Parts: sequence; structure tokens; C-alpha cells
Amino acid sequence: MEFAFLSAYPNIIRILCSTAFGDGQLNVVHLTNHLELSDNVRSLTAGDCITSELRIVENVNTAAGKQFVLSGTMSIGKKHIASLRTAFLSRGHLVEASKQFKRIHDQRIVIKLTSTVEAATLEAKEWFIYREDALGRLRPDVPITFCLDSIYRYKSNSVFSSVVTTGKVTIALDDGTVACIADVDYAWDTSHGNPVLEYLRAFELVPETSWFEDGGYQLLPGNVDDTTIVVPNTNIDYALISCDMNPIHINPYFADVAGLPAPITHGQWTASSTRAAIEHCVTDNRPDRMRKYDTEYTSMVLPRDKLSVAIFHVGMSRGRMLINGHTSKADDERVMNFSAEVEQPHAAYVFTGQGSQQVGMGMQLYE
Repeated sequence: MEFAFLSAYPNIIRILCSTAFGDGQLNVVHLTNHLELSDNVRSLTAGDCITSELRIVENVNTAAGKQFVLSGTMSIGKKHIASLRTAFLSRGHLVEASKQFKRIHDQRIVIKLTSTVEAATLEAKEWFIYREDALGRLRPDVPITFCLDSIYRYKSNSVFSSVVTTGKVTIALDDGTVACIADVDYAWDTSHGNPVLEYLRAFELVPETSWFEDGGYQLLPGNVDDTTIVVPNTNIDYALISCDMNPIHINPYFADVAGLPAPITHGQWTASSTRAAIEHCVTDNRPDRMRKYDTEYTSMVLPRDKLSVAIFHVGMSRGRMLINGHTSKADDERVMNFSAEVEQPHAAYVFTGQGSQQVGMGMQLYE
């Protein structure tokens, strides 16, 4: 997972240093990361050539400054292996209200209608357009998948000057094949929201998730050192590996100019070290079992800080463990919140021998 992210980092740095963000690296702060591995992706091996594609999908104002979000994918050859979404803040800088935008690409929403009336109501929407060669129609109790792209442009910080949503609608036919039956084409000017998404959310099929009572339980390591992190004396080694040579991480003079107490440790270093602790305690050191990892940076980390990681098992979803937690300094100040999805280890049923084995033994249990 770490190598997948690092493969995209040079492109991230290239975008941050481009003329699109002329505010200067000294003002840029890393806010969040989202990394999700694709299904059935094998572990990376030496010699793999990873390519990444990134785009700017959000550039909006917040109370603290200009927030911009990058989103993209990583691939080996033509095989998609992971998706990435990462957010940054340009402190104290704002973009003109009319230049703010937000783009949501490939948003997948699965709905199920419960009656012919609901199907007829959806069919009557101006933005729902059947294809002439459609092989099917909307039916109750049949999952309907919307794959949508939306672009929002701002009139002010809270009002959109335009909202555009386009995409396609697919259903599973009786023979098991998937067919595209309709298109979505919506555009409006001044707006406070997106009526297409608001309508579909009312019928959305949400993956079944079981949340544990009282916030779950804490996963305690076999050795306390597994969840204790000591930050290195210098950030230079990680800066060289990650290609993030922002001087606020490696030069005390630039850090002082930026109003920082010292060169601050890379947020991604904290995320990677925390992920290693999760792998020790949850995945039995099998990094391929961690399929999704989200981080939110909440405070600065400095060289020589001592950090501790608290890990909680909070629920289950689609057979995966849902993990939440936080990383804190010695004085309990939180520096990062995180969540993860971890696959369960494979189970095997083994029959003892004792001379009674036979071909096909136990297959009736499998069937």
C-alpha cells in the first residue's frame, strides 16, 4: 500500500508546485488521505512498474484557507490496482468565489425501487433518458446502478452557479448479463444542491454494516512497542524517498519563515508508521489484508516526538473488519485519526487422518 501511494507522490508534488497553486509550498498543509486497493489485487513485487493518473477535483474556500483535493488511480500495465484521494490546505489563501469548483468522478450509486409507482416516477424525471436500444426497463426489487460524474461551480461559498450531472444507468438482465438502459443528463444554474443525488439517495442500497456497541473494543498489541512510534531526528531520509522536499520538512529557517516551531514531520510518514502498527496488531503482518486506509491529520508532529497508536475494532462490513483509531503524542494530543478495512484471514477445515480418509471426504459439507 505504501509503495502504491509513493508511486503517485511525484505527480502530487508536481501539481502542488505548478502555477495552479502559486501560493508557495510553505503554506501548504496535508489534510487527509484515502487509499483503497482494488479487489483481487496481488501484493506488489520487485520490478513492478506502477503508473499513476491524478486530477484536481476540488478547489474551494474554507475558514482556514483554500482547500484543494486530488484524485486518481494507480495501475500496473492496464490493470487498475488502487484509487487515491488526498486533500491539502493552502493556509491563509483564498480563491475567487467564481473560480471555486468541485468534481465528483465515477460516483456509483445502487438503488432498489419497491413499486411500479416509484419506477414510473423515476422514469418521468427529465434527467432520466431511456436509450433507444435499451434491453430492459426499470422494475421493482431489481438493483439499478447509476455511474455518475458531477461538476459544481460556485457563485459564492455556499451557492452553486451551476450543477451538471451526467452518467449511465445499468441493470442486470434475466440471463445475468448487465445492460446499460438509460443515461442521466442534468444541468442547472443557481442552486443550493444536487436534486439528482438527493433523489437517488432516498432509494440507495447501503452495504450491510454491523457496528459494535459502545464503539467496539480496543485491540491490544502483544508487545507495547508494536504501537509505540519514535519519530526520527531528521525528516531528510523520508523526504528523499517520497520526493517531498518541501523545505518546511527539512530546513529550520524555512520552517521559521512559515511560522512553525521546527521542521515538521511529513504527515505521510506518520500515516505509514501508524499503518505498520495496524499491520502488527490486526493483519498478522500481512499488508495485503488491509484493503482501505483513511487518514486525517489533526496536529503537527516534530522530530524526536514519541507517538502511541490506539486501535479499535468497531464493526464488520462485507466480511471485513472495520478499524478506527488515532495516533497521539505523549501528552495525549491527537495528531492523526484513521480508519481501515481489513480482510479476514482464510479459514480451512482439516480432517484428521487416522486411516479413515477417502476420496471426496467432507464434500457433502461443501455442497
